[in-house]
Amino acid sequence: MRSANHFAVHRVAPPPIAYLRLLLFLRLDTPPANSYAIDDALLAVHKVSDSWPATATCCPRGQVSRRKSREDASMVRRPNAVTFKGTPLTLIGPQLRPGDSAPDFTVHRFTPDRGLFAVNLRDALGGKPTLFSVVPSLDTPVCSTQTQKFNKDLAQLAGRVNCYTVSVDLPFAQNRFCGDPSHKIDHLISLSDYQNRSFGQAYGVLIDELKLLARSVFVVSPDGKITYCQYVPEVTQEPDYDKALTALRQLAG
Repeated sequence: MRSANHFAVHRVAPPPIAYLRLLLFLRLDTPPANSYAIDDALLAVHKVSDSWPATATCCPRGQVSRRKSREDASMVRRPNAVTFKGTPLTLIGPQLRPGDSAPDFTVHRFTPDRGLFAVNLRDALGGKPTLFSVVPSLDTPVCSTQTQKFNKDLAQLAGRVNCYTVSVDLPFAQNRFCGDPSHKIDHLISLSDYQNRSFGQAYGVLIDELKLLARSVFVVSPDGKITYCQYVPEVTQEPDYDKALTALRQLAG
């Protein structure tokens, strides 16, 4: 039997009841007619969840130590890491480099058949070379251009790689953008980091002042190693598409 010293108290905030009800609603067979109303509801629930009372649970001290190490890494502040129209901004999280292990994360998607569901690193990789195109918000000119350019160039790699756009836009807004006939996005899957900025903190792309994700690109091998990454120095500029796609093609063979 393990001694009491083997365990440590770790405070966990349970999801609000309203949020659980919303998830059940989103799993209904009939899609809601007004997705804008759901966007507003999600925002309201997200604000309430910050003050939800926490409960104490016990877990092995080793797990707490590993979790604390990840949390410490995610709280690294990098002042003047990027600029927005020339104004210096601070990024939260580590600056990753090729050769690093890709950090885990929890983001979300919404599909008509599954509703709102979580996606982690293992889900995203799926045993294939993977590209993460990170943007502040899809419904802005540069982010739209970045997503459309990657989508067009990735057509030749369809089925051999996994490719995602990551932003803090709500999943429903992402789906509306990608389904727009004027720029239909069919080779990139949208992942939303709206809940906890998990991806942003783990990959060092969370803009502290704006709580948006900094423009960046990560290419990850099937076994979870970063082979290419770019933190675009000026958020309003586009990434280096050619270098990212070359790294992805090298993994795809």
